[in-house]
Amino acid sequence: MTTVHTARRISDLRPHLHWDERRSIWIATPDCALRDLRRVGRNLDLVTEPTQEPYEHAHTK
Repeated sequence: MTTVHTARRISDLRPHLHWDERRSIWIATPDCALRDLRRVGRNLDLVTEPTQEPYEHAHTK
């Protein structure tokens, strides 16, 4: 897990986040997380590209 701080408005991010009840934190969609990691220049060596599966179904497995 990694945290990326931003000055972006929450209203711009909200469509790309969901509340994880089990962990009690906001989670970004895989596409949003990957875009943000690239934007801030984080190391992507351990990242695998998101699957073609819709995220709503992929995170429940």
